[in-house]
Amino acid sequence: MKRKRFTALKVTLTAMMLTAALTFGAGSAYAADLSQEGGSEPTVTITPSPEVTPELPLPTSTPKPTPVPKNGLLKEGKVYRYYVNNKPVRNKWKKINGKYYWFKSNGVAAHDGYYKVKGVYYVFDKYARRVAPGKKAVVKVNGVKYFVDAKGRAVAGWNELNGKMYYVYKNGKCATNETVGGIKFNKNGYASNLTQARCKLAARNFIARHSNANASNYEKFRSCFYYIMAYTNFVGYMDPTPQEFKTKDWVYKYSLQMFQNGLTGNCYGIASSVAAIAKELGYEPYVITIPDGHSFVMINGLYYDNMYGTLFGAATRPAYTIEHKIKF
Repeated sequence: MKRKRFTALKVTLTAMMLTAALTFGAGSAYAADLSQEGGSEPTVTITPSPEVTPELPLPTSTPKPTPVPKNGLLKEGKVYRYYVNNKPVRNKWKKINGKYYWFKSNGVAAHDGYYKVKGVYYVFDKYARRVAPGKKAVVKVNGVKYFVDAKGRAVAGWNELNGKMYYVYKNGKCATNETVGGIKFNKNGYASNLTQARCKLAARNFIARHSNANASNYEKFRSCFYYIMAYTNFVGYMDPTPQEFKTKDWVYKYSLQMFQNGLTGNCYGIASSVAAIAKELGYEPYVITIPDGHSFVMINGLYYDNMYGTLFGAATRPAYTIEHKIKF
């Protein structure tokens, strides 16, 4: 009975091995060794297939994107440039959003102050825009005051605006905390004494109208002096007040009145206007007042007086007592 069961098992294993052989073929990794009848139980040996390493894909390079060309107004660091297909605009005005920009030879837009363009000084703000106030104005850029016209061009020389007198350099900068032509300018850029500044300009204009431009300063002074003597509309009531006499500024006021009112005044106005002209021509005049209600001018010890037959550079005059002596 036992032999029959073993024989049946043997047949079953043989069938299984034949099936495996048929399935995997002659080259299969499986081999069966069936023992003969009466031997030990069959042994099955399994040989693993060699491990196959998959091939890694070759590295591929990612193409770099084509750079977008630069165009238009660009801020690069602290400066501005304008590009057309990657090329910066140079030596040219550009109007952008209603504002004008000047691009220099290096492509950088002028900014933060003045810049000379084709012989003309313009002022630009920190964004490189040309300032354009629409009328004459004082503009402040980077802490500096400039006097410009409607289109941002510097207006050099003496300029009065809104009751203030400015002296402007050729680049548009206003004189600040300094003295120019005897006129003091404060930290805000305008004259500390407006009447004095106006008097100076009035004297300058008077000299231009009543003397030869090619003449020497002495000849100009002489010509203007005698013009005043000849054409003054003398009125006796235009004396400085007691309060004005206590200051040194009345000489500018009465001089300006003479220039602005067709030489109308008295000896105080005459002396003050003569001194203003002398000052503008480079002299150092003093206005002298005396208790007799009279005034005259002294320059380097010489007298200039509308009295006593008109004294021009006289070495002497009748005795007098000084009441006030004001350096013009």
